[in-house]
Amino acid sequence: SSTSSKFPFPAGRNASPHQIFHLPKGASQEQIKSRYYDLVKLYHPDSILARTISSEQRNLRFQAITTAYEILRRRVPDPRRPNTHKSTDDIIRAELYRRRPAKQ
Repeated sequence: SSTSSKFPFPAGRNASPHQIFHLPKGASQEQIKSRYYDLVKLYHPDSILARTISSEQRNLRFQAITTAYEILRRRVPDPRRPNTHKSTDDIIRAELYRRRPAKQ
């Protein structure tokens, strides 16, 4: 089976990072990194595998994958997860994430 059938991009507008990566909540950092590479090969805007998807969709999906990776690697906070100890930078990042264009 092809990679696209293994990791179809979630249809929902607000897919969680775990849904985008098709990984359980307890996934290891190694699993997350490996799946990121799988998804990049499939959904990168320049990938031959993504040529059936419009340029706009490729870009939106790749942005969503990159953001999900940053959240799963804990480089940026997940704006869906409450955190009482947010820095100003974290609040700004969460707001920018919230305002990003809707995925179609």
